[in-house]
Amino acid sequence: MSTRAKVFCFLILFLLSGRIIQAQKVENIIISEVAWMGTDLSPFDEWLELYNNSSQAVSLDGWQLLAQDGSPAISLRGIIDPGEYFLLERTDDTTLPTIKADLIYTGGLNNQGEHLMLLNKAGEIIDQANCADGWFFGSNEEKKTMERKIFSISDKAAWQTSTAAGGTPKAPNSQPAEETNVPSLFEESKDPISQKKSNKPEVISENQKRLGAYIPLMIGIVIALSSAGVALWLKQQETN
Repeated sequence: MSTRAKVFCFLILFLLSGRIIQAQKVENIIISEVAWMGTDLSPFDEWLELYNNSSQAVSLDGWQLLAQDGSPAISLRGIIDPGEYFLLERTDDTTLPTIKADLIYTGGLNNQGEHLMLLNKAGEIIDQANCADGWFFGSNEEKKTMERKIFSISDKAAWQTSTAAGGTPKAPNSQPAEETNVPSLFEESKDPISQKKSNKPEVISENQKRLGAYIPLMIGIVIALSSAGVALWLKQQETN
């Protein structure tokens, strides 16, 4: 095979591989709760919570949770399992004395509001809460948090004030005050966080497992046939 044919085949394999990796990408991680007001013990005891709304464990290594004004700027690390919460406590693990933090961060939240952005390793914005003009919900006087009630959107309609002081760290959020019929933009979830009966993902059927096992083989066959066809075509062009 000529050098030109080899280069052409390599480009096809590279493009196909990129499409395969993109198709397997699952990153339904959301900002679930924000205790911008702190706690009864201290206004500095702020905390944030993420939730994995997918059916796969996700590594947060290289991810960031940033405020647009530069504080806080949190470099994330660790694993967040499917259907589980990830708790970030400010300064130390005494912010919520009875609940162990998954990550400690520094930098305070402005009580007047923040634009929070969750970025993946590639720097893509996966979720956000644009409260730059003021926090959507939450109560500084009653120390009630701002909780997510809808996964599929990120604007004000997705949020509510927790029904109990102190919020619901590492636990399902409060029951929404009213039903909200908003179609999901994510593949994995159709329901608000508070309407879930369980934190665990649905069990994958046996047929889905079998299909998943055959996908790599099918991809390999497609790549091999494509490469062979291109090589044959180039060879014919060279002989003409």
